Amino acid sequence: MQIYEVFENYLLMHKNVPVAEVGINGVGHIERIYKIFNHEHFPICCPKEDGKVPLNDETLDGINEWWGQSRAIPKDRYGGERVFGPLGVIKESTELLLLNRGQSMVDHYWVRSVNQNMKWEDITFYRRQNVDKKIGDFLVYEGVSLSGGGGLSDPAFALNGVQPKRWILSPNHKPILEKESTPIFSDQEPFNEKLGAMAANALGNDAVNYDVKIRNNRAYSYCESFIDENTEFITAKSIMATKKRQPGVSFYEHYLDCCKGLGIPEKMAATAFAKNIVTDSVIANEDRHHGNFGFRRCADTLKVLDSPVFDFGNSFWADKDFDMKTKTFLETDDSGTQYPAVPNMRPHLFFETEEDQFAAIADVAKGKGFTDMSKLDGFEAIVEKELMQNPKLEEKEKKARVDATVAGIRERKKITEKLLQ
Repeated sequence: MQIYEVFENYLLMHKNVPVAEVGINGVGHIERIYKIFNHEHFPICCPKEDGKVPLNDETLDGINEWWGQSRAIPKDRYGGERVFGPLGVIKESTELLLLNRGQSMVDHYWVRSVNQNMKWEDITFYRRQNVDKKIGDFLVYEGVSLSGGGGLSDPAFALNGVQPKRWILSPNHKPILEKESTPIFSDQEPFNEKLGAMAANALGNDAVNYDVKIRNNRAYSYCESFIDENTEFITAKSIMATKKRQPGVSFYEHYLDCCKGLGIPEKMAATAFAKNIVTDSVIANEDRHHGNFGFRRCADTLKVLDSPVFDFGNSFWADKDFDMKTKTFLETDDSGTQYPAVPNMRPHLFFETEEDQFAAIADVAKGKGFTDMSKLDGFEAIVEKELMQNPKLEEKEKKARVDATVAGIRERKKITEKLLQ
């Protein structure tokens, strides 16, 4: 980690609980942890020793991983030039995070100068009556200028992921997450979000509901936040950072052990994992990873709660090449050779093969309602109807892609049933 000579001392706060005194440099990196005041409320990002967070390099690396990579705009975001180009002076995404006092809409950590006297209620976006929408518009709508905009502070500065997105805030309403479609995924992500949630909910896997709207010939997805001013989201990635994985222990076994250490019963953790595996298998979601899977917790009591599933954008083979001659989705291997992508999918959560994933959930999934594929009878017709609304594809190609997708989903249902046996 590069060390900067000039940095300012801040208090890391969890709502109104002082957690630690830290030194943050001019580009928003945490360079020092001087003192920890509350070990229980310290961010879930590193191992503890006898219930206490050690002041060492591993803790410093862990908190920067949580602070800068899990809670900030990545530089490889599609359309990232909107952020790191026009703003000019912004070199690191953590600079934007610091403009928000480190606030995120999915947890309740923030920072203030050690010389300041302010409360969480004074600064939280959850309590603001008016938030300037110009920055959010700039981040997700092409061609929007920042000239004449308000101050540089926006909850979107703490949104990671490659897809352009922002929070829409209004008084007395839940925050709404708006995400833009991109050519990377055939401008199909918003429809995938809606369809994936529909499949999950039909199977009994509680999911965030999505809506789709068209603006200037581009699709956008919208969903209400499942987090509020009393709860926050903890990712599987953060959970797995609480202990060192021992030799011979699988990533999944390590995850369950870390969950246990946080007071999450093994059955609760295994069932949540199983529900996601089944849903993702049906819709060919290849983007279930340690950052979009986890649990909620109460920010005040730290009690862990179930979380709805979300983020289905990279499903239905949307990121694959499509050959109009053969009407086939194509995958490309490391050697550059192309082969049919449907009905295959690549798992990304804990295991390298679907067979291994389903073997791990066999006991907890057996006979459960979320494995009943008959609940998805007629789903193919819904998929066809929704995907045909994509405004960015030429009609002939769109019809061919949708037909291939529907056929693939029909096969995925059969494959999932077989894997569950």
